[in-house]
Amino acid sequence: MALKNPISRIIAKAWVDDQFKRDLLANPKDVLKSEGIDIEDDIEIAVFENTAKKKHYVLPENPQNRPLTDADFEIAIAAGATSSDGNCL
Repeated sequence: MALKNPISRIIAKAWVDDQFKRDLLANPKDVLKSEGIDIEDDIEIAVFENTAKKKHYVLPENPQNRPLTDADFEIAIAAGATSSDGNCL
């Protein structure tokens, strides 16, 4: 079964190709571009690998680019403020 999502293909490739994974971790922007992902020159990319002993959580940018109010916190807490896999705060 061919993976249509380019990020899914890159993840699968990194799982089976150790050199590709090392390159992806060391030079993510170059590797992603070489895999057909369009990335603007002024965008910085970081790729981290979760392991059994180390997890990474992504703190999304504040979409309103302002400090959160108490009401914002209450909404975020009520919504769970995480993705379904728990990897995004």
